[in-house]
Amino acid sequence: MQQNVPVDFKMTASEDALLNRTLERKPQIAVPEGFAARVAAALPPQSPRRAPRSFGSLISLGAAMVVTLVMFALAPAAHPVLTNFAFDMELLMLVQLCAIGWYYALRREM
Repeated sequence: MQQNVPVDFKMTASEDALLNRTLERKPQIAVPEGFAARVAAALPPQSPRRAPRSFGSLISLGAAMVVTLVMFALAPAAHPVLTNFAFDMELLMLVQLCAIGWYYALRREM
């Protein structure tokens, strides 16, 4: 949308001075009392930040993955006889996996 402005438009000195004074005048900004408190009260409550995982938690998570992979690798050779070495190792890995799970369960309660 174009406006029809004459090409020979010239401002007088008084109009120019008035325009400059108007543009250079700083507006008066007034913030009402308690504005920040009202804005903060209107916001939803912030969710608590999750603490970063500790080194021990990361190590135990990695150990759980390794134990699970070893259990799957030993599964074809494990026969449910206590004299079978693969079966005994499977039971040991299962106990270790349960211990890691118990460790995580106790850490969640703290």
